[in-house]
Amino acid sequence: MPYDHEADRELVQQTFSREWGEPVCAVQIREFVPSFKVPGRQANGSPSSQRRVRRFFISVAQTLHFLVALAAGVFLDGNLNGPSIPTYRGKVQGSEGSSAVQFAELLRGTDFWLVVSASRLAVVQAGSSPPVIVMWSSVGPDRPQRDGDAAALLWPDGSRVSLVLDDAESQRLVAV
Repeated sequence: MPYDHEADRELVQQTFSREWGEPVCAVQIREFVPSFKVPGRQANGSPSSQRRVRRFFISVAQTLHFLVALAAGVFLDGNLNGPSIPTYRGKVQGSEGSSAVQFAELLRGTDFWLVVSASRLAVVQAGSSPPVIVMWSSVGPDRPQRDGDAAALLWPDGSRVSLVLDDAESQRLVAV
């Protein structure tokens, strides 16, 4: 049976609207793999080395590995796709240990529902047992604010997470 994400959306919205006592909107975030703009981290979120020479040789080795894998794929089995390159879907900005970095670390690599109301935010997963699992939530002065109509969350400490939404999901979020 195919996955019915609209049924999950309805379940999530009904659950939190009833629990929070206010209208909510649930938008689906698919494959949250953010690019990190954080001092001391590489774009993929791993710690950056302070040694420039070491980083240079690692970069050269990764490039050579990529070229060898691409050539092997083309010549051995006609595969023109080559090795996969990570595709970032989102961006994290802030200092190490900031709220946005903690949020991204918790959710990196997952699909989830972002539940938004006038006073609360939550990240949940649906479709399992129990039917809705809260992975992260925030209320009060420490909760992030939405940055305009964008799918970006801005925390009081100045850190920020930008989320990538499909067009249909973006339209749902504008209404909140």
